[in-house]
Amino acid sequence: GALQFTQGTNQQMRAIVSSGPLTTLNNHTLAYWVKFNAVGDSDWRRLIGYLPSGSDRAPGVWTCPNSTNVLGLHHKVNPFNSGFFCLNQTGDNNGTPYATNAWYHITVTKNDGVANYYLNGLAVIAGTFSTPMTSGAGTLFIGYDNVFLAAGMVIDEVRFYNRALTLSEIQAIRDLNP
Repeated sequence: GALQFTQGTNQQMRAIVSSGPLTTLNNHTLAYWVKFNAVGDSDWRRLIGYLPSGSDRAPGVWTCPNSTNVLGLHHKVNPFNSGFFCLNQTGDNNGTPYATNAWYHITVTKNDGVANYYLNGLAVIAGTFSTPMTSGAGTLFIGYDNVFLAAGMVIDEVRFYNRALTLSEIQAIRDLNP
């Protein structure tokens, strides 16, 4: 079932990962369903993160801090904060923000340095992020990660793959609904 988190709390789900798709992440996909139950606030709030030893918190997803309570997402696909910064539904930080109490299917793929961001099965934005990621055993966090408090959300069907999924595969996952 879905996990529910209260904004700004230390609620978390975590798993120690010693092998599998999360240990080799230079080419990967992260897909999940999320419904926000709180608007953005003045702090970074964690949705999902994988922390291998020596990692710079990549891959990871946070809500972006702001003073206007607008929901935007920071998807980190590489070390040193490389990734999609404070995206809203239109793929930038000036368009339609994410709403509360609405489900979104979000997928980010990375293949040979090119990352793609999909919202509800549609391509929104692409970027080039060529720095290799730290790989290996680590901890997967949903919600609080011992540094960043949890985002206010309900999250479901979190999936990592060790390859970039195709558009048709992304749409098939989206069609499963939360």
